[in-house]
Amino acid sequence: MRNQSALLSIGLALFAASSVLAQTPDAPRIQYESIPDFIKMPTGLYMGEAMGVATNSRGDFYVFTRSG
Repeated sequence: MRNQSALLSIGLALFAASSVLAQTPDAPRIQYESIPDFIKMPTGLYMGEAMGVATNSRGDFYVFTRSG
């Protein structure tokens, strides 16, 4: 029961912090464009969790992953 109360308290604190941050008028908006199915993986290859993402000066897209 004590663990549940602690988790609830942490959850409420995070929710309150996110509400305050979401209402900050000084926070810059990050522009982005959503491109469905941007990454086309070869058949049978699963990327897994991405640890990092980068691009180079030519616009090539790199994903660092720890999958097998």
